[in-house]
Amino acid sequence: MKKNKIGGSQSMFNKVWFRTGIFFIMLFILIKLFMEVHEVFAPIATIIGSVFLPFLISGFLFYICLPFQNILEKWGFPRWASITTIFIGLIAIIAIVVSFIAPIIISNINNLIKQTPSLQKEADFILPTNGKRANFLTPNRELNQLIKEDNIEYFYKEFNGGHHWKSWKPLLGDILLQFLGDPINGKYV
Repeated sequence: MKKNKIGGSQSMFNKVWFRTGIFFIMLFILIKLFMEVHEVFAPIATIIGSVFLPFLISGFLFYICLPFQNILEKWGFPRWASITTIFIGLIAIIAIVVSFIAPIIISNINNLIKQTPSLQKEADFILPTNGKRANFLTPNRELNQLIKEDNIEYFYKEFNGGHHWKSWKPLLGDILLQFLGDPINGKYV
């Protein structure tokens, strides 16, 4: 039997399952460390991402355009002329695609901009649970009346606007004071 420096004749350090387990443990530790200090690597990832995309596009264009270049050179074009012809062809294709697609995209964006106020009004009052138009005011008024009848101290205020952030934003200070109190004047909830 063979003797190892560490352990006996068949050490667990030589087993495939052990080495695989150690590999995965080290991999998970490295992933955890990377997630902990990702701010350090963020600029590096940004630089690599900025450089990688142009290389990817250029590699794709190279493999797409190489057969055309070979055909043009077989027809007697010099290399500079075949490359220039391919560039002109690519620019023409991009211009044609943009000329057909750009008006469609622009009209869709303009329609979305025109419909945004009506979409916002609809979205403000549609309940996600049943898809019906919501009525927040009437139930809150009824609850207000019930609480008043029981002489419970609370705060109730109605404001103009819908059930959305745009209406609540101006009242945020008052809402926070109501919930958290006013430490400047010594009033706490």
